[in-house]
Amino acid sequence: MKDHLRREYDYNCSPNIGSTPQVKSLESPTGELSEKQLAAEALLARGFSVLPLWGVTKGKCDCNVWGCGHIGKHPHKLAPNGFKSASNKLDDIDSWWGENPNCNIGIAIVDGIIAIDVDSYQGAKILLEDQGRLGTLPKTLTNQTGKGCHLIFGVDPDAKITNSTPAHWNDHIHLRGNGTGYIVGPGSAHYSGWKYKFVDPNTSIATLPKTWADMFINAKTAPAPQPVNGNGDANEKLKTDEGRNNAVSKEVYKLRKIGISGEVLFKAAQQINRRICHPRHLLPDSVIRSMCRSKDKNVTPDPVRVTAPAPALIGDKNNLLSPGKADEFFSNHGISCDDLMALDIPPMKWTVEKILPEGLTLFVGAPKLGKSLFCLDISIVVSNGTKLFGEFQSQCGVVLYLALEDGNRRLQYRIDKMTDKYSNRLKLFTKWAQINSTGEFNAIDLLERFLDKEPETNLVIVDTIGKLSLEKKTTKDIYISDVKRLEGFQQLAIKKNISILVVHHTNKGDHRDEYNSVSGSNGLSGTADQLWKLDRSDRNENEATLSISGRDVEPIRAALEMDPNTFTWKWLGCAKDRDSRKAADKILDVLQNQAKPLSHSKIGELTDLKAGTIKGTISRLRETGKIRQAVGRPGHFVLAPGASIAYM
Repeated sequence: MKDHLRREYDYNCSPNIGSTPQVKSLESPTGELSEKQLAAEALLARGFSVLPLWGVTKGKCDCNVWGCGHIGKHPHKLAPNGFKSASNKLDDIDSWWGENPNCNIGIAIVDGIIAIDVDSYQGAKILLEDQGRLGTLPKTLTNQTGKGCHLIFGVDPDAKITNSTPAHWNDHIHLRGNGTGYIVGPGSAHYSGWKYKFVDPNTSIATLPKTWADMFINAKTAPAPQPVNGNGDANEKLKTDEGRNNAVSKEVYKLRKIGISGEVLFKAAQQINRRICHPRHLLPDSVIRSMCRSKDKNVTPDPVRVTAPAPALIGDKNNLLSPGKADEFFSNHGISCDDLMALDIPPMKWTVEKILPEGLTLFVGAPKLGKSLFCLDISIVVSNGTKLFGEFQSQCGVVLYLALEDGNRRLQYRIDKMTDKYSNRLKLFTKWAQINSTGEFNAIDLLERFLDKEPETNLVIVDTIGKLSLEKKTTKDIYISDVKRLEGFQQLAIKKNISILVVHHTNKGDHRDEYNSVSGSNGLSGTADQLWKLDRSDRNENEATLSISGRDVEPIRAALEMDPNTFTWKWLGCAKDRDSRKAADKILDVLQNQAKPLSHSKIGELTDLKAGTIKGTISRLRETGKIRQAVGRPGHFVLAPGASIAYM
């Protein structure tokens, strides 16, 4: 577009909290500015720092990465350090959008501001309920997005507000904390065709109320809950919906017995909820109000119906079957086919195209087959954004590799053998918290905090799951125990839209179905979204077979070969074709060495091949003219005259 007017701003100011900028116009030095470049300059006028994001063309990301899961939302290659590359300099804007006019615009959330990202209608209802508890949010600068909005507030620059969100927000609302990331700004294109825009550009940035700031700070740094009685198990019980419901309900019952009723009872129950429960595990006000109404009908009904945690409704039969509860459950947790098909659901994100989608993948194999070398190879590939096995493109991102069976010396030696092009995006740990730890962190909590700190992470590898498990399993509950070992990883992978690869061992049996070969019960393979299995017929050989199957991938059985000099793997193609070539080579070799006609059974004795394999391979060799039936000896075979013993 042609535009000979360029607005003059104070480009070195900080985000304008409580006021809007005064601007005037002057001649553009180039005489031509793109629409997005003008939008970026308008953000500079408000004191924001901006960065270029990949643009969107016909609903696809301009990064051209196959299966991109962040269409138009991740930093452009011109911003190699993510939001830390953001600038408020006009020269940078000219350079970035002058070279790439279709780039979307990222607003850096620097010290002094935060952004509340409301993703859905359900998120809006939750936010409305929180305002009834914490106070109404003031009108502030609001950025309308493809599915919701960003509410931008000013905060104390020293406030330790991170990306950690209150537990009851689930996945409906996200937070960009004080100096921790970026949001997609107005003027940018959404893959649905919608354009981001400020609801009212003249609205100033309001200051976040202290009650809200305290909730965000406590979402990360709040102390552990204290026991409500002398029972030392109370802390653990309060982490479950049933435990919190029972603890608060008992206290409300005591208040009702001494005559407290109506809204006074509800207010007292809110205080009990905050006193008993951990700030990250508070019961929603809708649950508190319903609890009070079950004991006193003078309590006002909840004006806003908000989703209560599903486990509380499912686990408490009386609660689910009480009047109105079943209807509430159906409304909040069910969906019609028409509504489902109308949802704007992003496409599947692939960390490695065709073989490693988002979700939980269980990677199994016998001990000492090379699984750890395999995982380190994948880690290096994804952190560099190169091709796995030289065949499958990966999506570049931060990789967390929990090498729990290795030490720094071994990791350094292997990486040095594998490549000299390693990236700082690869993060390695040789120790981690346990899954069922009762200490400051357990494995899942610690992993979620890492992901909040490193939002560009797209792959986590746990090598091995056995190193994170402390509890002893019994035959009685082995299935449930195995499910619990993995379900936290699977839920986190879905919540964060990342790939988590968990390494485990196979059992000693010889199973044709790879799902039956996983050590443990079917709870492990059943919980995982995908299963990878690595096989080697001979530990002294460099060739291996990788079998891939699952909910979101096409079944693959591939032949691989490891380079002993670099510890990296090469793709050889379909394992069935490789096995056929090997069988043919063995049969041709014995026919040449014996120099006499051989029957099927004799070939089996000399090659250890199965009867079905021999029959099929001989049929193919006869069709290709490599062998022929001996004259006068049906069922016996010799090399064809002039045939080469090389099958391929």
